[in-house]
Amino acid sequence: MNILKSRKSKGILLRTALLTGFCLSLLCGCHQAKEGCLDNNAVNYDVSADRNCCCKYPKLTINTTLKWSGTPFEWDSVYLLGSGQAFKLVDMNILMNSFALKRANTRLRSDSIARFTTTGGMDLNIPDDFTWWSGKQSAVSIPKFIVKSAYDSLAFQIGLSHPNIDPEVLDPSHPLHPDNSGWSSALGFPVLSMKWLTGLHNEDTVGVRYTTIREKEVISMSLPRKIEGVIGQNTTVNISLDLAKWLEHVDLQHPDSAEVLKRLKGAIE
Repeated sequence: MNILKSRKSKGILLRTALLTGFCLSLLCGCHQAKEGCLDNNAVNYDVSADRNCCCKYPKLTINTTLKWSGTPFEWDSVYLLGSGQAFKLVDMNILMNSFALKRANTRLRSDSIARFTTTGGMDLNIPDDFTWWSGKQSAVSIPKFIVKSAYDSLAFQIGLSHPNIDPEVLDPSHPLHPDNSGWSSALGFPVLSMKWLTGLHNEDTVGVRYTTIREKEVISMSLPRKIEGVIGQNTTVNISLDLAKWLEHVDLQHPDSAEVLKRLKGAIE
């Protein structure tokens, strides 16, 4: 009798174990791994994800306000320089790169590294932070700029740090591609280009002037307040460009490119 009871108990235990295992297998089979970004430096970090993918990283955005003697600049207005020259600014484009936030001996740059090829066939692995700033465009954004602490100054370069980059092999959407940059094999990249109207004694008397600058200049400036970086969030820096301070001693009829570039450096704040 005891033997029968023992066998019956074992049978119940076995069926229970099999049923439990079956239920667990159903539960496991129903669970699907969740895809998401597992890098806490990213703006779309997802702590609940099981499988890493699709990370999007913070940007450094630089907002630029144009001024004229401290007041907001208006594109449709005619301005008078100290020399008596009247002009209306029509267009302005500046090639910028090598963006960095700094404090003491620390320098932070974009983590967006890309491979470029020089005109001599050499490969360069450098930050891909090249951008064109148009005077009518209020902001530029630099990708994959991960700011985790405080910085008190900003630096960037007008003109290329590597002028031998071959733009003809770049993707057509890249800012340095000839279709976007105005590059030519004879003259290289136009670092800064401006177009203004002069001789504005009345609306019927207009002279058009262009200037293109191909030199380069490093701009380094203290920020009015420290930038406090937050992991996983975008960072914004606000600067201003005073056109009166920049152009007040420039001969708009015969502009000297070196002088224009030098005075630009002192007009950004």
